[in-house]
This record gives sequence, C-alpha cells and structure tokens, in this order.
Amino acid sequence: MLVRKRCWQLLVASFLLPVLTGCTDSGYPDVKATTFIGRSAPCAQCDRTIPNVTEKNLMTFQGVVYPVCNEECAEELKRWLEQQ
Repeated sequence: MLVRKRCWQLLVASFLLPVLTGCTDSGYPDVKATTFIGRSAPCAQCDRTIPNVTEKNLMTFQGVVYPVCNEECAEELKRWLEQQ
C-alpha cells in the first residue's frame, strides 16, 4: 500500500512540476535583433554620448558590436579588449 501511494505521488509530481514551473512546450520567446543605428548611445571607450549612431560609429570585436564616437576611440578600445 505504501509503495502504491509513493508511486502515485511521484506520478502526480512528475506531471505537475513542469506545468507549475513553466517548463512546457510553449517554446522560447521570439528573439529580436537590436541595433544602435539611429539611436543615441554612449561611446564604449570614452562614454561621450553619440546622438545618432550610424554604421561608421560601430566597431565589431570578436562578434560583439561596440558603439564608438571616432576612429581614435575605436583603436583604444580594440587595444584594451585585446589585453583582456
């Protein structure tokens, strides 16, 4: 009798646990790509605000995109990142 009760508890727990914790087949939320282009953003090197980021303000290093205000900040940031 005790074994049957324990099996029933495990069966109920194995059904309710995913439902109560959100682990169901609802899938993952939709991923949206974000960009700095057309927005204001701080320079990743000097923290100066870039009022309207364009493609020339973006520097990519090892797959990560950083907003930079000019070529000098881009070079300084690249040197700093390479040392990390």
